[in-house]
Amino acid sequence: QDRVTARVVGAVAPRLEQAEIERARAKLTGHLDAYDVYLRGLAALHRWNREGNLEAIRAFRAATAKDASFASAYGLEARCYSQQKACGWVTDLPALIEATRQAAGRAIDFGRDDAVALATAGIGMAFVANEVSHGDDLVTRALELNPNLANAWLFSGWINGWLGRAEIALDHVARGMRLNPYDPETAMMYAAKGYAHFVAGDYADAARWAERSARNRPSYLIASCILAASRAFLGDIAEARRMVARIREIDHRMSATKLIALYPIQRDIDRDRWREGMRIAGLPD
Repeated sequence: QDRVTARVVGAVAPRLEQAEIERARAKLTGHLDAYDVYLRGLAALHRWNREGNLEAIRAFRAATAKDASFASAYGLEARCYSQQKACGWVTDLPALIEATRQAAGRAIDFGRDDAVALATAGIGMAFVANEVSHGDDLVTRALELNPNLANAWLFSGWINGWLGRAEIALDHVARGMRLNPYDPETAMMYAAKGYAHFVAGDYADAARWAERSARNRPSYLIASCILAASRAFLGDIAEARRMVARIREIDHRMSATKLIALYPIQRDIDRDRWREGMRIAGLPD
């Protein structure tokens, strides 16, 4: 019965959310309340481009200006900053970390029983601020509050991957995918699964999932990185170097050292393997 309920929630919830977004789009800006502005921000965030990201930040800030205790809006603002880092749109990392900490801190303060606020604050703290244990605690609490929240399972998958727990990461990402197969974050789910396989040393499956992610979202930097390193270890140097060229198009200053600094990989063995894969693929050190 619980599994059936979870599948129903996974099938219905995203359609309800999309219907609410379309309703909010149709209303005049001057008549939007905090939740309508929040939904517009969510729609902009799902576009996965720089303009949409900045529009989403403005919307979430407008929502919290209307309602200073709107925990989920603070959390989604922190989520915007993690999207910026994931896509290589960062120009000032210390400023991004500070903005993330502020937004996540407010999400936590106002949303101690809000699963969305805690999950989005958690991925921001883990990924952007490199406070992985803190982020893990927040996402775990979100799942205790709402075990049907697909994105919380996804974020837990990423965090467990960075902690080197490949089997747990794969299980948690799979749960998120089952709960919401129509999620706008599908590319992120594919990449998380690819990274977990990479940590497990299964480079063929890592490449397969990373390729699906990169095809879905060409701007998603980490998907191309996972694909490049995996192809390098599989001996497909030509494809690995093609991915490095794409990475350098997204961020012409990207190097192996910068890449290692961008992602909060906690185990030396995983960092060293990541660096070696990217070196074989042709990314400058």
